[in-house]
Amino acid sequence: MQQTQYQILPMTEEYAKQISHWTYEGEYSIYSFQPDEETLAELLDGSYFACTFGQELVGYFCFGASATIPTLPGSVSLPQGDFLDFGLGMRPDLCGQGRGKDFMQAGLLFGKQKFHAASYRLAVAAWNKRAQHLYQKMGFVTACEVTHRFSKQPFYIMIQTVTDAEERSVCLDFHRITLQDKEWMEELLGYSNYNSCEYSFTDLFNWGFVHQTEVARMGDFGIIRSGFKEFSYLYPFGRGDVKPVIEAMMQDAKEHNVYFTISLLLDPMKAELETLFPGQFEFTEERAYFDYIYLRESLVELKGKKLHGKKNHLNAFKNTYPDWKFEHITSENIDECWQMNEEWSRQNEMSLGSGLLKEKTALRTAFDNFFEEGLVGGLIRVDGKVIAYSMGHKLNSDTFVVHFEKAFADIRGAYQIINQQFAQHCCEGYTYINREDDTGLEGLRKAKLSYLPQILLTKYDAKLVSEQQF
Repeated sequence: MQQTQYQILPMTEEYAKQISHWTYEGEYSIYSFQPDEETLAELLDGSYFACTFGQELVGYFCFGASATIPTLPGSVSLPQGDFLDFGLGMRPDLCGQGRGKDFMQAGLLFGKQKFHAASYRLAVAAWNKRAQHLYQKMGFVTACEVTHRFSKQPFYIMIQTVTDAEERSVCLDFHRITLQDKEWMEELLGYSNYNSCEYSFTDLFNWGFVHQTEVARMGDFGIIRSGFKEFSYLYPFGRGDVKPVIEAMMQDAKEHNVYFTISLLLDPMKAELETLFPGQFEFTEERAYFDYIYLRESLVELKGKKLHGKKNHLNAFKNTYPDWKFEHITSENIDECWQMNEEWSRQNEMSLGSGLLKEKTALRTAFDNFFEEGLVGGLIRVDGKVIAYSMGHKLNSDTFVVHFEKAFADIRGAYQIINQQFAQHCCEGYTYINREDDTGLEGLRKAKLSYLPQILLTKYDAKLVSEQQF
């Protein structure tokens, strides 16, 4: 079980009922609840939070008074300071399986983000060496021993500062991106609502092998790392306080002995980074990776003098091939699109070189996982043969992103017809269409500019030039 999959949610009555029936065996039975109304009221008082892994309830966390234990009058005074009391419980059948560190780390990060915890305090039974060992690994130290008022058992009070937690326990758990990451990544991507093509699960997944893309989750943020020995990061996506997330990314780069670089920042990200870390980053504009974003209406209607040439090509195609038709990509015709792509590759292999192999690798991933990814596609058929296709996915609340588009260049109007028909039939309900970047290719840049983008999305690389935070 990986920390990257944990989600911490408000406690619900259904979750509370499940937790109240959890039964711990042997000496651990002191952690069992009584399944009664008093227990449900406590679990639903706002201080408890449910922890899920996928759709499954795996534990809970509590903060504040609910995380304390009653002690005998006259017991040793508790350590004082700006502590947030912290408690946790994992589902009984999951205990003792080596999952505690990631589980606890998720709760500590949540507490810092939600309650702005400066330091933590918790209580643990003196006999519970397994838990004590975990807490020590997480940076906690024993402050004193107290006696429980009712059980008369000895308990240790342990404390941890957030600085200790960040230095000792915040370890970004990166793994190669897989389809299993789709659900949680798309949820966090939705919080950010970025309009840059890099912030699309389908784009990241399809190019994952080529770019060696890895993902990690820290609280309600997703983090992308890519590259080989010299890797770089994308700006975090999600919600909450982003500063500790960026600091964890810096630490990750330091541990791997690489320069810390965040690639392809948008203007709001650049401004935020400068505010959070003034004077610590050097920025470089990356023109080759500016996204071309168009009004959907403009691509469908092709109105105006500047787009008159596009419409001429479109009309020429329709006049030359009166039997043409548009189809959505389905399980019945997707193989024909791949066959068309193979022929297109043979026609263009001399001019595109190694870049063609990389794109073909990403395309094969997209074709193999088209329906699982939730991709949307369309094709143009002439005389029964596929001569063009396009595919993409929702990018954010108002923008659709086109990932791949191919047409036979020797058929006049083929590119114009798939562009226009795809925008009309596959991008309904969206205001904008992002047709990605030009990767610095002059011919592609000229073609994309000729469609009059509404937004030319500026991007920057940011390189850390000062490491004062370490």
